[in-house]
Amino acid sequence: QGKITIEQVELRDSLNNSIQIYGSSQVNISKPIQNLDSVYCYPNPTKTGGITFANLPDKKIKIKIFDIAGEKVLDKEITPTDDRKWQWNLTNEKGAKVASGIYIYLLSDESLTKKGKLAISK
Repeated sequence: QGKITIEQVELRDSLNNSIQIYGSSQVNISKPIQNLDSVYCYPNPTKTGGITFANLPDKKIKIKIFDIAGEKVLDKEITPTDDRKWQWNLTNEKGAKVASGIYIYLLSDESLTKKGKLAISK
C-alpha cells in the first residue's frame, strides 16, 4: 500500500485531440488481497438475514461451517463478488435455516486456513 502524487495528466480522444490537466493529486494504491489474514464477518452476532464475509481474496476458497457440537452445517466452494464479499444466508446444505447458537467457520485456500466463531440468535 502507498500513495502516489500525480502532477500532470494528458487525455486523448479517438481523433487524437488532447487536453492537459495540471495540478497535484494524491492517489492511494493498495495491493490485492492474496490470503485470508484480513477476512472478517459481520454482523456477528446476528439475529436475522445473513452474515457477510468480507475482505476475501479474489479467488475461489472453501468454507466449512460447523455447529458447536461439531456437526457440519455447510461445506462449499465459494467465489467472492467483485467487492470481495460472500454472504451466508444462515441455511445448511439442504437449504434449511440453522438454529440459534454458536458456529465455527473454516475458510481455506491452497496455502492457509482461517477459523473463527459466529453467533446466531433469533
